[in-house]
Amino acid sequence: MLMLQEEKDGTFPLLTESGGYQSYATPRHTRRPGGTAQFAYGSSLVRDTLQSLRIAAGLLIDYDLDRAFEVFAQARAIHNRLAAEMISELAAPTTDRLRRYGNFDTMVMQELDETGVANVQKVTAGVDVGFPLRKYGLGLQWTWDYLRQAQTWEVAAQMEAALTADSRNLQRLIRNVLFNPTNYNFTDKLVDSVTLPVRALANSVSANYPIGPNAEIFDGVHNHFLVPTVPWATSSVTPGAPTVAQLIADVTRLTNHVAEHVGEGDGKICIHSNQANDFLRMTPDFTQLFTGTIIPAITDPRGIGVLNDLSINNRQIGWFRGFQVWVKPWVPANYVLAYITGAMSEPPLVIRTPKSANNSIAGSMMTGGQAEGAGDLMLVSDNPGYPFLAKQIERRVGVSVWNRVGAASMWIGNASTYAIFTS
Repeated sequence: MLMLQEEKDGTFPLLTESGGYQSYATPRHTRRPGGTAQFAYGSSLVRDTLQSLRIAAGLLIDYDLDRAFEVFAQARAIHNRLAAEMISELAAPTTDRLRRYGNFDTMVMQELDETGVANVQKVTAGVDVGFPLRKYGLGLQWTWDYLRQAQTWEVAAQMEAALTADSRNLQRLIRNVLFNPTNYNFTDKLVDSVTLPVRALANSVSANYPIGPNAEIFDGVHNHFLVPTVPWATSSVTPGAPTVAQLIADVTRLTNHVAEHVGEGDGKICIHSNQANDFLRMTPDFTQLFTGTIIPAITDPRGIGVLNDLSINNRQIGWFRGFQVWVKPWVPANYVLAYITGAMSEPPLVIRTPKSANNSIAGSMMTGGQAEGAGDLMLVSDNPGYPFLAKQIERRVGVSVWNRVGAASMWIGNASTYAIFTS
């Protein structure tokens, strides 16, 4: 059995893709006295293998490490595509970090006589909208000895847990942006430490919003973070629960806040499963989807679509005045979100990813490319030398608002103050 020994110059021979070896200098801050590498938060060692749970699946080393990493690459590719699909309606990919947002503004045509000259009119400038970029990581830090003795299912379970952690993080980023009305400054520390003004959806802070589809003008304190007429309850018998008319009025006001900015498109209302019962009460404005075992009459409008009985936290449950009503796992309890998608409406969010070598995002899974690129979940090496095959999962991404009137949120727990959401 070949053993790799530390050489006199303090380096370790490293196995290359061609099968040969090259010297790899282990950084001094990662080595303990005697040449042993160390990591601040531990590593996957031989003792971490679950000896008592070994099964017939066999060792990873018998499966072939190269083949295993090919499977990991395929899993990441699928995961990146699913992540892109999950956010495609809500966010557009970009490498921009700063844009100008606002209105072409309005002017007034003046009546003139034969020799009259119109007065000069000027438009007001928009505002800067910045997009943050952050780096997220998850350490694996496998040693060569660990990979030689680990069961295939053990390593697969670690990869699955890492992918799940990435999905949960993306959902967290989206929630924090959509349901938080706070503007803030961000230091672009992964590039050049320039300060970027990050803005929320329309939040009563003076701004120059775009004109509406029928030349409507929206004042500078326009607000897309709403509260209900009275706090909602999930049961009509709960003391103080809103009436059906009040529920319908609240949701209508929410949807109107996005519809008034868009001439056409597909509207969606996203809720937590806790709010499903509230919408079931909103007849006749709410049209419920039924399970496939119930066949309504041909003339019954409730026969449009079939309710998914199994996916209780991610399914459409009906329609409200032309808006699809969806239960979504990323929507926090006591919040209701409305937005419109289509050619006439930009997504409310953007996902900023790093620029590639040619300053583009081509090839990124975020844009449906075929190869890993900027912004994708990557498996990277932290210290690829004996005795560690120290691997880390990374993603560089930032989620922020661009179309500030593209979505509206309602906090239904209080009728006077919108509750700032953070997770």
